[in-house]
Amino acid sequence: LNIYKRYMKKLVEKGRAYVCTCNAEEWREKIKKQMPCKCRNKKPALHLKRLEKMFKHKYKEGEAVLRLKTSLSHPDPSVRDWWLARIVDEPKHPFVKDEHVWPSYNFASAIDDHLLGVTLIIRGQEHAQNEVKQRFLYNYFGWEYPHTIYTGRVMLEGVTLSTSKIGEAIKKGIYSGWDDPRLGTIMALRRRGFLAETIREIILDIGVKPNDSTIQWKTLEALNRKHLSNIAPRINALFKPVKLIVEFPPEKEVEYGGKKIQLNPGLQDFYIDRTFVEEEGQILRLRNAYNVRIKKITAIGIFAEFAGDNKIEPIVSWILKPIKTNVLMPDDSKKEMYLDSELEMKEGKIYYVNGLGFVRVDKTLENEVLAIFAHK
Repeated sequence: LNIYKRYMKKLVEKGRAYVCTCNAEEWREKIKKQMPCKCRNKKPALHLKRLEKMFKHKYKEGEAVLRLKTSLSHPDPSVRDWWLARIVDEPKHPFVKDEHVWPSYNFASAIDDHLLGVTLIIRGQEHAQNEVKQRFLYNYFGWEYPHTIYTGRVMLEGVTLSTSKIGEAIKKGIYSGWDDPRLGTIMALRRRGFLAETIREIILDIGVKPNDSTIQWKTLEALNRKHLSNIAPRINALFKPVKLIVEFPPEKEVEYGGKKIQLNPGLQDFYIDRTFVEEEGQILRLRNAYNVRIKKITAIGIFAEFAGDNKIEPIVSWILKPIKTNVLMPDDSKKEMYLDSELEMKEGKIYYVNGLGFVRVDKTLENEVLAIFAHK
């Protein structure tokens, strides 16, 4: 703030800035008519005294504003004598409570850019007016203005990216936080399972251009799918689990889910998806294991018997020890499924669930896994 004050003083000494004590409405009316207010043409010595009064908080909020002298005939009224600094009686800055003269964004960032040696500015197209305003400052000090590139807004289909609107919605409890999976923030995309490589690739693909761009979800998902396809393990899940008790099976070692499993002789319990069981007498093949014939369908489970080892259809996935998994979907609903409890479900890891799509493990609890759906 002391640096900014020093440059405020220099501008006043040069006769390039003035302290305006006019009524705000009256000042606006004058500016609309391209006429100077009664303060504008007073001598720098008077404005230096007024500036000191601002620094010492002898003017109160709204009583005085430091303005830059620009062109009163400029076609954009907001550029005409734009404000450099104003008084704040009760600053809300967490560390500075006893400073009452605060710079405008355009003044502070222009001084910062020069003193930090910035040579290139990349700005959103909506900030093009900043350059127009700041060039007056640079010209008055004899500085060279940085090279500037303007870009359009990058939007994400169907979601708001306004931080003020998101922040307000979080306060109201509409969203759980900045990483709520329904949002389009980087935190939310990461939590859903979108990789950094995907974000980088799509931003590089958009490039730097002045027009607004909207990223389509299908494009984002296709890129992410490409990056995930070789690294996300494929796992089976049951969406309507039912216990299957198989009588008289042989002892058998099977390769399933990337590991070897020993199946018991005489009696073996499995869990399968209820949707595959249609009627008693039906024969199913348990994937990588053997065939079973449905004997009895009851409320507590399905009873079956060993029916040989010939490869037949339908082939049914199975789990020995299921663990309940709740998957948070993009519409904030939850989809319940059951995974193999012997899988090492690591928080932050992304899996491809057969029959559902890519999910990212959010939390692992003792008897439950919480995951978030990324995309198909």
